[in-house]
Amino acid sequence: MTADRWRCFVAVPVPEAVRAPILDAVERWRRRPDLAGLRWVSEERWHLTLAFLGAITPHAAAQAAAVVDEVASRTTAQLVEVDGVGGFPSAGAASVAWLGVRDPDGALGGAASAVGAGLGLEATRFHPHVTLARARSRPVDLRPWIAQARTDVPRAVLPIDRVELIRSHLGAEPRYETLHSAPLRAATHA
Repeated sequence: MTADRWRCFVAVPVPEAVRAPILDAVERWRRRPDLAGLRWVSEERWHLTLAFLGAITPHAAAQAAAVVDEVASRTTAQLVEVDGVGGFPSAGAASVAWLGVRDPDGALGGAASAVGAGLGLEATRFHPHVTLARARSRPVDLRPWIAQARTDVPRAVLPIDRVELIRSHLGAEPRYETLHSAPLRAATHA
């Protein structure tokens, strides 16, 4: 990326306090010979992407931060559960291994749609997930792992309480920089 273009996305972070059960499962999965073709994402970079913005200018990033604030002010904080594993684009030839997240009332999907609409992005199908690994060079057949992981998926509840605008710094050791963070509206109890 050039200095005048930043690679950015909007996401919900996976808080450090709830990573332990997921990390335990990932450590088991890393030892599987059938998953040797995967490069595992460090836990500090786990998140649920709401919108990928691509290469944008710092000015566009400031505009995106305003959209994040607007969407966060209309979205209620909630707890969501981890729900299975899978692969994109297909389980049999995956370039991404993911951990699914339940979105029972569609709040995450609604937030993703609102962010996309606010930024003028083309509408896409939203599938809430945390990317755990990417294929090193060629697609990986994840079907045996998915079949076995049905009984091995960690029980984890993720608090969805903020939306962040994140800049991705690519390289040998990719890192994320939070440019803006907006808390979601507190849940009200009747």
